[in-house]
Amino acid sequence: MSMFSKEDIINLSTDSSFGKGEDYYESGCIKEITRTGNSFEGTVSGSYLYKVTLELENGNMNFQCSCPYAYGGLCKHEVAFALAILNGEYTEKIEIKPNPPADKAEFSKCFKNTDQKKKISFLKQLLDKDSDLQNQFVSFIKSGSEDLDEITGIEIDKIKESVHEQLASIDFDDIVENHDPYYAGHYDDDGYFDTANDEISDVFQPYKNKAIEYVKKGNLPDAVRIMLGLYEGIQNLPDFEDNEYEIFYESYDETALRLLREPFKEITDNIDQIVISDELTHKVLDLFFQRFEHIGSNYSDIDEEGDETLIYILKHFEKLFLSLIANKNTAGYFYKIIREKRLECLDMAFVLLKIAVLMEDEKMWIGMAEKFAGSEQKITKQLLEKYKSENKEKDFNRIAELAFSKWAGNFDLYLIDNLNKGSKKELYIKALRNYAAGKQSIAHYNELREYFNEAQKKEFADEIKKGYHEIFFVQLLEIEKRYEDILAFVRENKNMSYNFESIIAPIRNIYPDECFNMIKNKCNVALGEYNRNRKTYQRMTKWLKVMDRIESKQQETKQYIATLYGHKPNLPALKDEIRRAQLI
Repeated sequence: MSMFSKEDIINLSTDSSFGKGEDYYESGCIKEITRTGNSFEGTVSGSYLYKVTLELENGNMNFQCSCPYAYGGLCKHEVAFALAILNGEYTEKIEIKPNPPADKAEFSKCFKNTDQKKKISFLKQLLDKDSDLQNQFVSFIKSGSEDLDEITGIEIDKIKESVHEQLASIDFDDIVENHDPYYAGHYDDDGYFDTANDEISDVFQPYKNKAIEYVKKGNLPDAVRIMLGLYEGIQNLPDFEDNEYEIFYESYDETALRLLREPFKEITDNIDQIVISDELTHKVLDLFFQRFEHIGSNYSDIDEEGDETLIYILKHFEKLFLSLIANKNTAGYFYKIIREKRLECLDMAFVLLKIAVLMEDEKMWIGMAEKFAGSEQKITKQLLEKYKSENKEKDFNRIAELAFSKWAGNFDLYLIDNLNKGSKKELYIKALRNYAAGKQSIAHYNELREYFNEAQKKEFADEIKKGYHEIFFVQLLEIEKRYEDILAFVRENKNMSYNFESIIAPIRNIYPDECFNMIKNKCNVALGEYNRNRKTYQRMTKWLKVMDRIESKQQETKQYIATLYGHKPNLPALKDEIRRAQLI
């Protein structure tokens, strides 16, 4: 069974964006798409290279595209992306599900009741199987007594200078001038985006590999020093304006930072897999914030001579911090640093929440969640779930109002499913209205209309019409039995609509003569087009299928289709499409 249909894509798009998206898809602008479970990720070449994602959840299609499109429905990149998925043009990643969490009570009991000799035997067998674990063990044992500088040898400044020099020397003009648009087997004039990205990522690769090697050996300080050197090295890069070609829509610094996220993620993913002593965690945190303060003190301002400035944005190290704090002891130590340096800011919101959980301080968690809920929708969701689980309806309703005012499109379905219709009827209707309009959901409109008077129904339909969702607009008119308005809309849009067969279908048996003639005229016009092709005939058969369901015009329809089938001169492609549509 298909995950979604072409009709679903059409219904979520404007006529313009769907048509452009089809052209993008057919011209080969889609880069590799990967699927993990119900998530799809890929890139589409347009004016720039755009990242597109799709999440399938409870029958809903949730798209995200990095392009600046801000009009109704899907953008053309999302349409092209969806068409590629619909045609199976993606690679499936095997989703490795983690083992279910161990029963902590059972483990604690077993560990407590097992003698020391047996524990040591188990540990020895683990260590014998893995040399990286052996190195971690040595680091774990020594970390409490050795000085940080005695077990590390990486100099942050040297990495920073080397990375900066390599990035600054990339010749992007040369990349564009030497790009072969036919290299991949089809015309791709924007392929130099990929080459430029690869050139930048290649600079990071050896440093990332070395950092991961250090992590596996338990040498966490050197791994973190490499991360800091990389981070500082991507700052103050030459502006793209110095190049003849503008390859990226962002600055060079922003481009390098975007591409650095993946190496950082790989390093921190490896940190999650190792055993770190509390003492070593404390020392690594000290190392980070010593550098943080050093940069803040020495590079915070650009002087009159234009010397470089360096900044540390803590949000960029969130994953590292979350990997480092693993228990109550390290959480408490980190919180002390945060308090001393007055860093209880939005960039540290998720770190502070994890600290509160590890310290088992519910009051702190609530306070932090309330503080940051207006800025982070994930925290808003967590807070809603918290109040819901504790049946604190007043608090739940208060945060629900906040969620809808800030991120209606992301919370409206959640609010529909969880609000008390009695106490929060007004908010419930707002969420229902927003969701029905945003997703063009007939099921939700049928519920919504029970709360609407006739004027509100008309106002809602007019809003949908302005958003260029013509199929949904006609569906609303059909529900309200506004057939004359559908006819007027079809007359107005019969020569422009990509969805002519969908908008005329509801009135085919109400105004049979006019519908028959409109379909016949459209087919005759299409047949006379100078540049007609198979796609023209495919559109015609869609219209003819509607004509074939006009009950009072069955004989005339058969005669007209037979005339088209026997067209002189012979049109083999048209005959083929008529047969495929089972119209003859």
